[in-house]
Amino acid sequence: MKMSICKTFQGFIFQNLIYLLPIAIFSPSIAIATPAIAQSQNIIYVNPLTGSDRADQGSNTAPFKTITYAISRAETGQIIQLAYGTYSSATGEQFPLKLRSDVTLRGNEANKGKDIVILGGGTLRTGSGFPQNVAIAVGDRAELRGVTVTNPNPRGYGLWIENASPAIANNTFLDNKQDGGLITGKSTAIISTNQFFRNGTSGLAIEGEASPDIRGNLFQQTTFGMSIRQAAAPQITENTFTQNQNGILIQANAKPVLRGNAIVNNRNYGLTISDMASPDLGKPNDEGNNTFQGNGTFDLQNVSRNAVAVNGNQLDSKRVKGNLQLSGVRLPSNLFVNNPSANATTTNAVAVSKASPSITPKSDRFANINQQLEQQIASSQPMNLAPNLDTPPALVRTNSSSQSNSFIPTNQANQANNPFWYEPVTSVIVRITPKSFSSPIPANSEISTSLPPVRSRPPSGEPVNQPIQIAPLANTSFKPQNPPRYRVVVPVSSANAVAQIRQIVPNSFASRLNGYLVVQIGAYSDRNIAEVQVSRLAQQGLSARIESINP
Repeated sequence: MKMSICKTFQGFIFQNLIYLLPIAIFSPSIAIATPAIAQSQNIIYVNPLTGSDRADQGSNTAPFKTITYAISRAETGQIIQLAYGTYSSATGEQFPLKLRSDVTLRGNEANKGKDIVILGGGTLRTGSGFPQNVAIAVGDRAELRGVTVTNPNPRGYGLWIENASPAIANNTFLDNKQDGGLITGKSTAIISTNQFFRNGTSGLAIEGEASPDIRGNLFQQTTFGMSIRQAAAPQITENTFTQNQNGILIQANAKPVLRGNAIVNNRNYGLTISDMASPDLGKPNDEGNNTFQGNGTFDLQNVSRNAVAVNGNQLDSKRVKGNLQLSGVRLPSNLFVNNPSANATTTNAVAVSKASPSITPKSDRFANINQQLEQQIASSQPMNLAPNLDTPPALVRTNSSSQSNSFIPTNQANQANNPFWYEPVTSVIVRITPKSFSSPIPANSEISTSLPPVRSRPPSGEPVNQPIQIAPLANTSFKPQNPPRYRVVVPVSSANAVAQIRQIVPNSFASRLNGYLVVQIGAYSDRNIAEVQVSRLAQQGLSARIESINP
């Protein structure tokens, strides 16, 4: 009897299916509910003040509390949206954060993560076997957008990318004790329109066989704006390096390609080439169009064993040193324009383009500065969460028109008086003769699981007869009132490396730091003096770093 009724009902459904389908398609309740469900599945919300890490949370009205928990719940293709606030161990975060593949972590791209701060770091076991202290490690095809990353721990890295090719856009990497970020292994990451401020050794370090696309970023107030070593071959396009001790250091067998960058007003050297490095600074049919100007000692120096061709760049041939084959040289125009409207309340006075995952030509980005600054200040004000958020546009290795991100997170409770934010300089860099560049999106290639060591033996550099000395401080008749707070060390891996360094700096000595062999160059109470020593060592091809001495 039951079987007969069931078959009769099924027959009724199939016979009348043509009449039921229009009801399902045009029903208002179904038409409205379906997008809402898809949307809730695509975006996970996090708020460090009001959230709760429970399985039934994660919505706009009931967010998670920590990024750590949100990552553990995220699935392929989902976006983790952060509210304003500081995300640290005090709020429950467990470092290092490990952003898994194909997941996006997003804050506020409009102001490059101001008031959305990831603060902290933890031990990451890297592919080389050496542990590193890292704030966030990013997986393959993941995206990090619109946050500020600060790792205050000794030897702390902000960003770690290893054998992965994520997209990193519109972030700020600030006050990381070691490097703002490190890219190693076989990575083809995209690093676009970020700010690297006041990091310890390098704003961004690139090593291994990495070939990332570094485009439209600002590197400022760091010992080295960028360090490129081992066999790395990044594409470095339309970036600005200013007010660092040194703009760019290229070492070992690195082969970067530099196009359209502004390397200006760094304290010591603009660009240094050492060891067997062979950068591409322009060819007869593909000019470099880089600008070197206003750097303290030399704008460009080559202490490597290779002759380096420099074609189609803006520089003063009297301010270069070494075996350089100059051609198509143009004298640089005055890049620094006094702009009184850019003050402490201005967000991102140098990279004034509105939040965009793509890079526009510098003539567009830096035209009509006052008008763009006013628009950006207005756009950086927090708004209410929109119920229908769009997936952020994909980053590609090409030069395209700007696309603004319409989403700005809520929760203004923790927005004011953020102690971790740093405003850029008030100078505005203007590109006089821009040139746009584009390159195709690379095909996905197999990523090896083996890695070269994260820290290789430091290169021997050029032979030097005189030890490195630092001019005495003024008023040397008085003993320093402050004890040494900073030590300069060079990581090494053998006794031969120790001997080579001691030939250059006779007073240096071998020591161990956190279980690793290093050569200590000296200890200083003034960080500026320590940075000068690091810079001078770099001129000899030695990759030194500054370590804080705990009182």
